[in-house]
Amino acid sequence: MVTVVYRVLAKKGKERQFEKIALKCVECAHESKNCISYAFFKSLTNSREFLVYYKFASKKAQDVHIENLHKKIRPAENKRGLPDKFLSLLDEEEVVLLKLK
Repeated sequence: MVTVVYRVLAKKGKERQFEKIALKCVECAHESKNCISYAFFKSLTNSREFLVYYKFASKKAQDVHIENLHKKIRPAENKRGLPDKFLSLLDEEEVVLLKLK
């Protein structure tokens, strides 16, 4: 199982645009039978800060999710694999990738 905590700070004025794309990510994840949990949160104290918390059955299942995002949002041209349209809306990001022992 792979658990990811992803904290982002959207660019000022791009919050709604980011939320719209992030909700597509949630929708895409929930279509996967290998998605155990996927939740999207908006900070109560900073309107630009968001947190995504999700679990997939395996790293491979997470990779398939990223591939599906490319189909729904737009392909990536970066090495990270996240759609460029998504990354272009962020000022900061922090990813914590966890594996249950």
